[in-house]
Amino acid sequence: SPEQAQGRVGDEGSDIYALACIAFRMIAGETPFYSEDVFDLLRQHINEQPPRLSELAPAWEIPDQLDRLIDSMLSKDPKERPQ
Repeated sequence: SPEQAQGRVGDEGSDIYALACIAFRMIAGETPFYSEDVFDLLRQHINEQPPRLSELAPAWEIPDQLDRLIDSMLSKDPKERPQ
């Protein structure tokens, strides 16, 4: 999660972020962020917005509710993630 990448303690919000990363990979076949360099990967988790599933594969017709749920679970701010 972005907070853990910044050295803060993880909590339930971090688990929600991790679950979203796993679900993203299961649905899209790739992770929301990728880099060969671990520091660049951490920077992406901290600073960059992930692609929405619907943008990544529009032909898959991702349900809007699922798209919004994964997007909210990947929020940079743990308080904005679903509980």
